[in-house]
Amino acid sequence: MLLSANDMEVVLGDKVLNGIENIESRIRKMCMEAIADGTDILAWFRQFDVNKDGSITRAELLDGLLSKGLNLDDFIDANEELDLFMKKIDSGLFENELDAKIDYQEFIKFLMGHGEFSHHDIDVGIHRPIELIYRRGVKVVGLLFGQQWNPAYRKAEDKILLFYNKLKEAGEHRFEIVYVSMDQDQRRFTDHYRHMPWLAIPFNQRERRHHLARKYFVASSPRMVLLDCHGNLISYDVKNDCCDYYHKPWIAMDSWLSGKVREISNAGVSFF
Repeated sequence: MLLSANDMEVVLGDKVLNGIENIESRIRKMCMEAIADGTDILAWFRQFDVNKDGSITRAELLDGLLSKGLNLDDFIDANEELDLFMKKIDSGLFENELDAKIDYQEFIKFLMGHGEFSHHDIDVGIHRPIELIYRRGVKVVGLLFGQQWNPAYRKAEDKILLFYNKLKEAGEHRFEIVYVSMDQDQRRFTDHYRHMPWLAIPFNQRERRHHLARKYFVASSPRMVLLDCHGNLISYDVKNDCCDYYHKPWIAMDSWLSGKVREISNAGVSFF
């Protein structure tokens, strides 16, 4: 039975990562959502300014963000990121203007800067799979199971990365990879994934990662399970296709789109 587009979300969960969201992008999102809801951003800023001196200190910023619902548990280096954000947004022509505080003009410049303070896109972070897969014309999805510390995985990943990038360079966007981490340490996952161009199951969705491993009989890494855009299984493992055809990935892509796969791995037991 052919599954609907929404069934991809049943397979992957209701959220996937599209890059590592940092505190800077989260603050921007919170502010833009407040503006979209009709909030007077000056009044919003003044709520943070506890002593009413026209500027926000680091402590006032943190307290204000927490009161607005910011969850620091999502960030590994929250204090370091917040310090870096304060340094980026605190600007001035003269040294005495660099006072480790944010005034209203600096705050507005940040909001209207459209990412000039960050190398991340404004929309990085966590999204629904239907938005990043089905609605973008993706036809086949590879679930890449791996561990950052595993030499065999890293060796395969190098070629899979070449395979993926070469498809994108050729204008082929019907294939997407979703990384399913087998790492047990969030810092290891984050440090590794922030350099990858594809999607990922959020690390904190541990039960979802376990479920996917059991569902597709993943006993070891590396493995790449191939699904169509509705979540139907095409192959239990196509990593060898990626590694063998990384220089001409359209050969594998044409085969996958026609429903032909070279190999299917034997079922195993869960690695968790």
